[in-house]
Amino acid sequence: MTEIFRLLPEDCTPELDAKQRDTLLQTGTYILPGGDSLETIEYELDSSGFSDYLRYGFHFTTGQNAFLSIELRKFKKADGGILIVYSRIGGMLRAYDQHDIFIFDYKNSKLTLSKQKLLPMNVPIKDFLKKGTPDSIEKKIKSYVMATYSLHPENPRSISFILYPGAPLGDMEKYLLSDSMTFTWNGRSFARKLVLQKE
Repeated sequence: MTEIFRLLPEDCTPELDAKQRDTLLQTGTYILPGGDSLETIEYELDSSGFSDYLRYGFHFTTGQNAFLSIELRKFKKADGGILIVYSRIGGMLRAYDQHDIFIFDYKNSKLTLSKQKLLPMNVPIKDFLKKGTPDSIEKKIKSYVMATYSLHPENPRSISFILYPGAPLGDMEKYLLSDSMTFTWNGRSFARKLVLQKE
């Protein structure tokens, strides 16, 4: 995954040049030069011990409490090729959202943006709700939750799209079928499935 990280387009590692990427890979953390008491940015990188996964991003050590978190996940294609999923989320600690979800093809030490739309940018809130949920409740729940992908490889073939309540849902929680949807890779496409909550 280190080679994948080095090959990413510039806008996939904001404000990091090739030398700074290498430093981050070696040390696991990197503070951007020129910081001050109002704005100092620290990058962190972690693979969590998985050979097909990498997470990196930054937060402010002074001033703001904004953050950016990026995950990379590698999958084998049925034709023997390699597919890379890139997910970027960010915002404030209590108000963040999905910024990007990209698919890259990795071949002959080259990374190219795939033309295939294998994953949706977002999953509609209604897909997590029971049939017959009033529109007013759907809108309210949508305003309460943050929804993002998680590429962490708990499951070797799947990634998840998860709802995170920014405030307690209270009685509205009874309308939720689930707060998580898995996307499982079969070598050619991702099959999606709602992870039903236990009653």
